[in-house]
Parts: sequence; C-alpha cells; structure tokens
Amino acid sequence: MTFTLKQESRVLAVKLDDWWKKSVNQFLSPAKLVCFRISRPGYFKKAYLGTRGKENKENFEIYCPNLNCDLNNNKTWNEKVPLKFNKEWMVPLLDRYNNFVWSEPLEAFKQNSHCSRIPISALTVDDQIYSRIPSLLVATVDKFARLAFEPRAGAIFGNINRYCSREGYYRNNAGVEPKSPKKQRKEVNTLLPPDLILQDELHLIEGPLGSMVGLYETAVDTLCEQMYRGQTVGPKYIASTATVRQSKSQVKCLFDRDVFQFPPPGLSAADSFFARTPANVHPTDTDAKGQHPSGRLANRCIYRLEKAWQNKSNLLGCESDRYGSLQHQAPQIQ
Repeated sequence: MTFTLKQESRVLAVKLDDWWKKSVNQFLSPAKLVCFRISRPGYFKKAYLGTRGKENKENFEIYCPNLNCDLNNNKTWNEKVPLKFNKEWMVPLLDRYNNFVWSEPLEAFKQNSHCSRIPISALTVDDQIYSRIPSLLVATVDKFARLAFEPRAGAIFGNINRYCSREGYYRNNAGVEPKSPKKQRKEVNTLLPPDLILQDELHLIEGPLGSMVGLYETAVDTLCEQMYRGQTVGPKYIASTATVRQSKSQVKCLFDRDVFQFPPPGLSAADSFFARTPANVHPTDTDAKGQHPSGRLANRCIYRLEKAWQNKSNLLGCESDRYGSLQHQAPQIQ
C-alpha cells in the first residue's frame, strides 16, 4: 500500500497513526503492518514468536521509504552471517569453523533467498553497534568513557567469541549473557581490531581537560594493537589540528609515535601548499579598494584622516565648537 502526502502539508505522527488504526487497518485483515508504525515507514522490525505465541521484537532494519530510491529498484541483496536469524545451531557449540550462511531476509521484501531492497547500512542504537560490529564507527569522546562501564563495548575492538542468531555477536563471561537458548548460539573466532583512526581537533587533547581525554586515547591505542608476523602493530592515526606548533612533542606524549606532517613545511614562505604568492609581487602593490595592509590598524588610518580634516578646516576658517569635535562614521574595513 502506498500513499503520498503533499510537500507543504504538515501531519503529526500521532494523527497519522490514529488514522491508520481507525480508518485503514481494520479493513486490511488478515494483512498486517510490517514496519513499527505507519508514521515510521522505514523502520522494519525483526521479530520472532515466543513459546506462548507472543511476538518478541528483537531488532530492526532501516529501509528508505522512497520507492524511487536506488536502494529499492531492481536489487538482489543479502549478507552472510554465522547463523540465520532465530535459527538453531545443530552441531556442538565448540566449533571454530566460521561457516557463514545467507541471512534470512524480511518477509516484506523476500525474493527467493535474497531481498529485493538494500537496507540503509547505518546503526543508530548502541545495542546494534555492540551486537553487529560495524566496520566504520563515528563517535565522540563520550563513547570512549563508556568503555569502563559497558562490558559489551569490547566488541568494537573485535573481542568476541560467540554469535547468537537473535542477539548478534558477544563475548562469553563478559557479564552480559544473551537470553536466547544455547541452541541458538555458535562459537566464532575473534575479529580484528580497528586499524585506522581519524582524529579531529587534535589540539584540544591537551591541558587539564585534554589530559583526561589523553588517558582514553592511550587505552584505545592499546586495545587496537594486534600481532602481525611476531610484532605488535598498532592502528594508524590521521589527525587534523588547528595548529601545528609543537605537534611532534604533542603526538609523542599522546601516542609515543613520530609524526608526519601534511602538507610538510615548504622551503619558501611564499608557498604554503594552500596559498602561493607570485614572485616579485607585494600584497600591497594593488589599487583595489577595501584592502588594508598588514601592520596598519584601522584606527590609525582614521586618526590620520581626522587630523588632516581638522587642519584643513582651520585653514579655511570653518566654524566649529570649542572642543573641535569631529563626527564621523567608521568605515567597514575588509
């Protein structure tokens, strides 16, 4: 079923859900709504029936509600997982062979063993991040602060050894055991930790507040280490900063590493990679209006202009008050 709202129309989510419940849903039996709510058409639930026939919502997928989206047209998609959703593992638990199988597609878009639409590959809830372990994580420093309080956070660094067909990846004996039966759990190998970290605002990790963040950085750097050919290899950092002054000493204190600056310092002051000054040309050698040479403040220019005007007025015998006041409007200096 498809319905379209006008672009300028404003419909509240409560009214839209109420309209569906009272005016539409009662005439669609035995059909049922697959997404969570009619006002959230892109959120599709992954649920299973419990022992008493009750529907238990375990997870959700996000699909683009626009039918004309490229993710929804002429697509055949699926992903491989250690165990299908809500399926049982029929062999002994201690089996380290990662035999991946095609996941179970949603019934709404099921086409043979695959799906006719591609979900939006974005996880917006912490529970999904810890259980599905995305390959790219965007977070602020408060996510680092949760490492000491959230046992499941170790999954971000690949520290997992089990997979549950309902609840995803987890680590055994981490204090958070899944509620699903043991038949729906499978032992898997650990994953590799992150090997590339993009650090923004590196200049802020200093001083009293920055020293606390620096402790998190050291812990994250240690958790991301892995063994490669008998050597301990850490992640690679690419950091941006507002200033490059003393960057070598700062990076050495933070990560105990050497720094490679990009762009590197130029051999000439006229070439800074971002801007180049032509040869034999001075920035003040121009007749363009609005340019103010460096080293000359705007107040100094106004002072000289006012002084010249007062002297000229005295020579011409212009009337003025006894204070010799001069009223002016300060120009805008660009």
